[in-house]
Amino acid sequence: EDAEGVLPGVEFLRDVNMGGHPAVGHKVAVVGGGSVAMDAARTALRLQEMAGATRDVTLVYRRSQAEMPAYEWEVLEGDEEGLKFEYLVAPRRVLKDDHGHVRGLECARMALGEPDDSGRRRPVPVANSEFVVDCDTLIPAIGQSVDLSWLDGEGIAVSEWGTIVADPFDYRTANPQVFAGGDVVRGPATLVEAIGDGQRAAFAIERFLTGRSPRQELLDELGRRRRVPRSPAAELDEAELPRVRPQRVPAQERVKSFVEVVCNITDEQARCEASRCLRCDLEH
Repeated sequence: EDAEGVLPGVEFLRDVNMGGHPAVGHKVAVVGGGSVAMDAARTALRLQEMAGATRDVTLVYRRSQAEMPAYEWEVLEGDEEGLKFEYLVAPRRVLKDDHGHVRGLECARMALGEPDDSGRRRPVPVANSEFVVDCDTLIPAIGQSVDLSWLDGEGIAVSEWGTIVADPFDYRTANPQVFAGGDVVRGPATLVEAIGDGQRAAFAIERFLTGRSPRQELLDELGRRRRVPRSPAAELDEAELPRVRPQRVPAQERVKSFVEVVCNITDEQARCEASRCLRCDLEH
């Protein structure tokens, strides 16, 4: 992966979002099956189109499409835009030319075996199935890991996934004076989840410093809550209205730039969507 032409997925996307236009080759291979991989692949398609080159981007994923962690709509939109998919394929090594530049990705076909800890069927290599995906740009997007080099001597437990172990209730680690949340505990997740963890951990730290019991406070709060009485059925409109589906910019148009893909809904659609009763009063 030290070959010229290898662009790590997150760094590649950061560069583009900061206004850069990283050079991608005529044939791009993206390794991964999550949202970062889909973002990287669709971004590469746009960079090729904007440079006047033929769109040629292949996404390599070691499991089947049904097991991809990416959202279904991402895969559908990528397919509409001309993205190629190689499912049940795992990379083996990067091939370089005499100048140290990427010239291909050696891969092996995979078959699905027994489920692993995540509940998904484990990919197993198929014997003598090696082949080469031609590419002059390679974008690995197969996840990130936490840098825990600073933990030496802190007495903080680490999970088998290389993340910090913290109480999901009060965010306290094995070291009672250290609290943790966000990606360092969850693994790669969303910005919103990390911000939420930070806010809740701040409250937990405040309770810790003032000697209050967070668990007892929660029990007291639950005891004070009362259920909202359900409205009589006669007062509710039971008609079911379908969810509004916003239009999308046609694939051949949206790949020419980084314009927003999903269009705004109309005033009429907004009123229709706002009138849909989600029945928040129903008990589950």
